[in-house]
Amino acid sequence: MELLSYIYLDKLQPQFAALTAAQAEGDIPISGMAAMWLEIQPGIEINNILDIALKATNIKPAILFEEREYGIVEFHSEAQDEVLTAGSKILEYYNLDLQHIKKPKILTSQIITNISDYHAQIINRKADGSLLIPGKSLYIFEVQPATWSTLAANEAEKAVDITLIHYRWRGRFGRLHLSGTEAQVKAAKDAVEQLFTKLTSNIKC
Repeated sequence: MELLSYIYLDKLQPQFAALTAAQAEGDIPISGMAAMWLEIQPGIEINNILDIALKATNIKPAILFEEREYGIVEFHSEAQDEVLTAGSKILEYYNLDLQHIKKPKILTSQIITNISDYHAQIINRKADGSLLIPGKSLYIFEVQPATWSTLAANEAEKAVDITLIHYRWRGRFGRLHLSGTEAQVKAAKDAVEQLFTKLTSNIKC
């Protein structure tokens, strides 16, 4: 099994939690909970991963996505220890550690300032969260593997007073759209890039 992502979120931020809950097919996560996202290959093994977590702890799953190429699961709890223990049990079962995680790769990290009315309208057609207001600035982030977009979204909201427009956690690439003033999106961009620079420096794969 290949571990594409192993993402621990210690405290779900309000916008991120609400948008995740809107996409959840299972238990709904709420702001303040701890959560974990895992993406693996082959996808069918994701069922066993969830089985291990559920039988070892009291976590609750929001998302179970199964494809032949990859599988994704999200689970959460009000207790951080429950989430961390579930993750540890999964690693232990497969004889893996954090050095086996595939290193995330940032593909796009760009800012567009003073968004025009027509541009905002097109973006808003696919917005899952808040609407993009003309005149605001837009931060666009793309990453591979896709689930790393969850970390970027939650941690950007934690670091900066920012508006979450959209995040995509599955597919070939993860994507994130954030909006705010030019200063706010610049701060969000810096926070995300610094986070991933530190993260990738600690992963060897």
